[in-house]
Amino acid sequence: KQISDSLIVNLELAGGNHFMPLFISLNSGFEFSDALVKEIRTELKNKCSPRHLPDKIIEVPEIP
Repeated sequence: KQISDSLIVNLELAGGNHFMPLFISLNSGFEFSDALVKEIRTELKNKCSPRHLPDKIIEVPEIP
C-alpha cells in the first residue's frame, strides 16, 4: 500500500468558486510521481465520480 493517510478539503473561494486539494502521506519506500497521481485520479473517478477529483494532489510528511 503506497498511501498511508490522506485528507481532502473543499475550500470555498470568492465568486462561488471552489478549490479541492488532496493531501497524501506515503508509506516508507514509495515515491510521489506522475504515475501515482494518475492512479489516484483514475481510482477516484471510477469509484466515485469525476466531481470527486481533486484540483491538486500534494504530498505531505504526515496528516495531522
